[in-house]
Amino acid sequence: MFTNQRQGPPALLGMDILRLALERSKTAKEAVDNIIYFIERYGQGGKCGYTKNLKYHNSFLIADFENAWVLETAGIYWAFQKVKDVRSISNALSIRNDYDMKSKMIKREGIDFKKEFENQLITKFACGNFRQ
Repeated sequence: MFTNQRQGPPALLGMDILRLALERSKTAKEAVDNIIYFIERYGQGGKCGYTKNLKYHNSFLIADFENAWVLETAGIYWAFQKVKDVRSISNALSIRNDYDMKSKMIKREGIDFKKEFENQLITKFACGNFRQ
């Protein structure tokens, strides 16, 4: 996810967060809760490219046999939405104000998560909206 949130000091990469959630979760909802815990407690960021200094935040599509969730993040902020039909994720935020829950650190109610946190310029050049 290319967001408008500045990268802090090196922290957990998306793959680190994913591995930790898989190791510690029995259900998709537990994985959502674990990912939120890791992001709020340890942050996310760090060098995500081998030769380039690429940094980004993460989105997750998490499913088990009974439920599926989309969790999108921007730094320490997040919003998640239960999947009701068919969903995909890409490198563009997709959750608007139709989330099931958002970060408690976001004080305003009814916030449009995509509009508030997306870096629109980089998302445009990365064609993320086209792939959703």
